[in-house]
Amino acid sequence: MRREAKVEGEGAVDIKGHWQGNDLVVERSVSGGGKVSEDYLRSSDGKQLFVIVSFDGGRGRSIMFRRIYDPAE
Repeated sequence: MRREAKVEGEGAVDIKGHWQGNDLVVERSVSGGGKVSEDYLRSSDGKQLFVIVSFDGGRGRSIMFRRIYDPAE
């Protein structure tokens, strides 16, 4: 899956998604530079969703963090 969108003040954003095994990977690239990748995966027991976010702003600036979601009760 691939899509291009315009973001006001940011230029064009290229959005690509693909399956990597059981994980869904979504990558966003901004025309002015910078890339965000989100990797969505379930825990082995299926009770949590992990989202691993990687941001590469270019010029050696990057950050990675993980969000963990529990089911609503």
